[in-house]
Amino acid sequence: MDFMKENYNRNELLQYPNSLEQAIGIQKKWAKFVSKENAPGIELGDINLVAGVDLVYLEDDINEYGFACAVLWDVKEQQEVSHEFSTGKVEFPYISGLLAFREILIASKALEKLSPQPDVLFFDGHGRAHPHRFGAATAIGVAMNIPSIGVAKKPLINVHDWKKIERKVGKTIPIIDEEETIGYVIVLKDKSSPVFVSVGYRIKLDTAVKLTLTTAKTHKQPESLGRAHDYLQTQKYDLFNEIIKK
Repeated sequence: MDFMKENYNRNELLQYPNSLEQAIGIQKKWAKFVSKENAPGIELGDINLVAGVDLVYLEDDINEYGFACAVLWDVKEQQEVSHEFSTGKVEFPYISGLLAFREILIASKALEKLSPQPDVLFFDGHGRAHPHRFGAATAIGVAMNIPSIGVAKKPLINVHDWKKIERKVGKTIPIIDEEETIGYVIVLKDKSSPVFVSVGYRIKLDTAVKLTLTTAKTHKQPESLGRAHDYLQTQKYDLFNEIIKK
């Protein structure tokens, strides 16, 4: 697809929208791009490094700040390579379905610090299992032009009886919308709540599911995402103190 001809610029996704209407318009426009793009999806055998990205938020009397952690994970060695943080002031409110516009600018800065860059991103949010087919995991994959997978904790698309899933590793329920399977509810840790896995960008759904299961170890998320969450929980106040001193 010709980006200039079609008026597509990836940097648009790394800017805060001026309004709710603009944000929804951006989602719908880029969802069309993803549906039309014919770039091949990455194959499982070509994936050596993945990154998991998570965020937390804290406020002072005036501003809200976001803190992102990106964890680089070696798929074959099943071990962490490195992790990086980024921080920034948040300039878009929390609105269900529009998480991307709060998160991916700050998240992208943590990802840019990783060396080498990952083959695939796991993002704590939805990919195509989204009312506009363009969740935060899709947005960051497109913005950074890296294959991505959404791993969310709660559904945005109705999934019949998902709460009744057996809490045993590997159990799945398809996420079906408009007669299309757009993701899976998956249990990644025995006796833990499931996650909602969907394609973000340039990866096939079956590959996304296999990679998610392959990289899950001690957390109910892929290990890189679980570690990103853990690092943020232990470091967020130190990061907060650093940013408000500037």
